[in-house]
Amino acid sequence: MDVTIDMFNKMIVPILTYGCEVWGFTNADIVDRLQLKFLKIVLRLRRSTPSHMIYGETGMYPIALTIKNRIMNYWVKLVSHENRNKLSSIVYKFLYKLYRQGEHESLYLKYVRDTLIDLGLPYLWESHDVTHVNTAQFKYFVKRQTQDLFILEWHNVLAESSMYNNYRIIKSTFGQERYLTILPYNCIISFIRFRTTNNLLPVNVQRYYNIHRDERTCDKCLSNDTADEFHCLFVCPYFEAIREKCIPCIHVAQPSYHKYNHLFNSHDKPTLLKLKHMIDVINKSLSQ
Repeated sequence: MDVTIDMFNKMIVPILTYGCEVWGFTNADIVDRLQLKFLKIVLRLRRSTPSHMIYGETGMYPIALTIKNRIMNYWVKLVSHENRNKLSSIVYKFLYKLYRQGEHESLYLKYVRDTLIDLGLPYLWESHDVTHVNTAQFKYFVKRQTQDLFILEWHNVLAESSMYNNYRIIKSTFGQERYLTILPYNCIISFIRFRTTNNLLPVNVQRYYNIHRDERTCDKCLSNDTADEFHCLFVCPYFEAIREKCIPCIHVAQPSYHKYNHLFNSHDKPTLLKLKHMIDVINKSLSQ
């Protein structure tokens, strides 16, 4: 699966972003939707799967960030002194003059201005002087800063919705999960579907019926606990037999969210395969 993702980034993304320096400030959402659709297809996820879960599992950034980087790198070239005689730079200066005089509201210039402000570089917009800007350093800074801002927004989204309650426990840092490189394809599908609400657990299914989370209780036992992923894997008596076979004793004894996180982030292939088997048993029992 990691190879599939890498091929998409190296073969498809360059096609999707061709010429984005001149059109990306208005149409970036289109390529982001295509990227997510591709990932949902190859990972066999529902269309309603939260986008931030997909980004978190694969470690992929929205293509809009790549487009933003290229637009800003192109802007530096437009305003640089050595390119002042190029037709593109001359047209830009004319457009910028109309914008400053209030005679033309340019979406491109507004995009550049807002991006520079977001990156903490408003002085570059005010001065339009990039004489002392190192192109390579600027390129690296923009890429790093846009990624950091996205990761910050990713964490904020995860913290704001109860939909991510389980995901926050098993996923604390942004980046591609190791099981994508450790497990075979069919095991990856079972894993990622269970991690990203693509399962038949009442806590996820009953959400579509506007049932309060506390009322989405387990119908496999009499505990009245919320039937979420942690309950089924670690607590529910109904799955005790398969739990003893598939989950290490160190995790079963006095289960906690810390052990839950440690189990799902294991790098041990046999441990992950056993966990995958229990996930399959849980899914099968819920589909009956």
